[in-house]
Amino acid sequence: MPDSKSSVRTPAKPNGRPVYDDQFVIFLIGEEEHKFTVHKSFACYYCEVFNRAFNSNFEEARTQTYRIKDTTVRAFELLVDWIYSQDIGDCHFEAVIDGKEVFWNPGEVMARLAELWVLADKLLLPNLQNIAIDHLNDVFTEEGACMILPYVYENTAEDSLLRRFLIEAVALNGHKKIMHEALQLFTGPMLLDFAKCLLAHRPDEREADTLEIIFVSES
Repeated sequence: MPDSKSSVRTPAKPNGRPVYDDQFVIFLIGEEEHKFTVHKSFACYYCEVFNRAFNSNFEEARTQTYRIKDTTVRAFELLVDWIYSQDIGDCHFEAVIDGKEVFWNPGEVMARLAELWVLADKLLLPNLQNIAIDHLNDVFTEEGACMILPYVYENTAEDSLLRRFLIEAVALNGHKKIMHEALQLFTGPMLLDFAKCLLAHRPDEREADTLEIIFVSES
């Protein structure tokens, strides 16, 4: 068995894809440890983090089980789709209930994609991050952006491109009513980034506006 500083990638077929075989790994997702079973060859081929975990001296290699507590089941479902197809399929689809397909509303789709982007960031999967943000742009609504910004700021770094995308979308394209409602929800870092965004897109040179002097009523 290789040591923890090395990794052994699963061999690929001539077409560049991993092999379907009878070796599986288990993922336990979220606080409730929802179970996913995935072909080890695919998981290790497309994610170097998984490859190093399952082919090392780590606990994951001994148990062939990987736990991720700080993500959601709905985000991991999309990750599994990507592992097998290099795409995320219909991110609107939720489940089949009583024979009928149920779909997430636009705000929930945006939340799901934001969760996927954060998960891909932690797993060092830039291609998946770009797929997630491309889909996010397709379903974007200002209300949805305001809803997911707190989650994004709690789970991303200061220089996060997801933060930048959402802040710029709201600050530069948002309707006044939406912006006013959003500002009531923004925390300190969000407000600071919002102000920086507006300042960065303010013209450097413009004619000074005539200031309106506002007097205190003396009556």
